[in-house]
Amino acid sequence: TWQQAAKIYTQIGNKDAAIQNQINQSQALQDLGLYPRACKTLLNAFELDIPDCKTLTELPPETASKKLEIIANLPDSLLKFDAMHGFGDILRVIGDLQLSQNILESSLTVARNLRSPLEESTALLGLGNTARAFVERQILLPPQDQDTTILILKTQAALNFYREATQLSPSLTA
Repeated sequence: TWQQAAKIYTQIGNKDAAIQNQINQSQALQDLGLYPRACKTLLNAFELDIPDCKTLTELPPETASKKLEIIANLPDSLLKFDAMHGFGDILRVIGDLQLSQNILESSLTVARNLRSPLEESTALLGLGNTARAFVERQILLPPQDQDTTILILKTQAALNFYREATQLSPSLTA
């Protein structure tokens, strides 16, 4: 149904609706644990010249960031936020933590520019999860290879992101 809707949006010239549709598809694929397909859907939505996220993560960081500039250069909007947040979450799960963090930081800036507490809280949650993933990666290393500075800094960062997210999150009782 989503694929048919995307075709219709494209045929009638509603590019933003077609992109939002593909972002929604990507989120559904993420919810199903189909991260490579979710990433490919986002890459296709923005017509990025990258076949898949594995290829994206194999690029040097500055090249990967440059490839994603198409999204970064969009005007701030919920569509831009959703795309950046989706990419950030996918990249965390597939293991490119630094690119995930960079993109999620950009999504936080977009959320703040939009003055949207819900999106800001969502971005902070993503950043907390990425900081936690850095810690988990360190813990898996043999003790002699662990960097205690990263463990301490990233643990504190995760806690701060989570704390700030809960403060901004709309009340469930309201």
